[in-house]
Amino acid sequence: MANAEKWYPEQYYHIYNRGNNHSTIFYTDSNYHYFLDKFSEYLLDYIDIIAYTLISNHFHFLIKIKTQRTIIKNFLKKYPGKGKEVSDNEEIVNKIIGQAFSNMFNSYIKFINKQENRTGGLFEGKCQRKLIKSDEYLNALIAYIQYNPIKHVLTQTSEVFLNLGSLNYSINLPGL
Repeated sequence: MANAEKWYPEQYYHIYNRGNNHSTIFYTDSNYHYFLDKFSEYLLDYIDIIAYTLISNHFHFLIKIKTQRTIIKNFLKKYPGKGKEVSDNEEIVNKIIGQAFSNMFNSYIKFINKQENRTGGLFEGKCQRKLIKSDEYLNALIAYIQYNPIKHVLTQTSEVFLNLGSLNYSINLPGL
């Protein structure tokens, strides 16, 4: 997930990507579950998921990076032999989270390539991320993620995960 944007502790990010040439990335219902399982396995020690939607050919996540202390503590718990490589600075946060995303996506791509008897890239380029710099963008992104399945005529209602416990979410969502 090479990207110029750094990972900052305790900040929100929009994570998204789509299939190469807009092609399918989730072939079966179980693929959605596998993707989320891998997302959890590789990333939940370092991030919180606020909202997400998975569409057959793309996905969107709104995440919040955990505290630097929590990230380092969880990394050392998961990889106890790496203690000498870890220092308490923001650059290590970038490395830990960047590698976790890379491992997650590589794991999913290998799984799909084997399942579908295919080779090569699954996604259209590197996974994208945007640092959320305003409450307005945060609110708009939540609405966008919630309405994305409706926009793509996949459902009449929004069936996405929203974890808004710590957010002051005050946007009007027509029809909900």
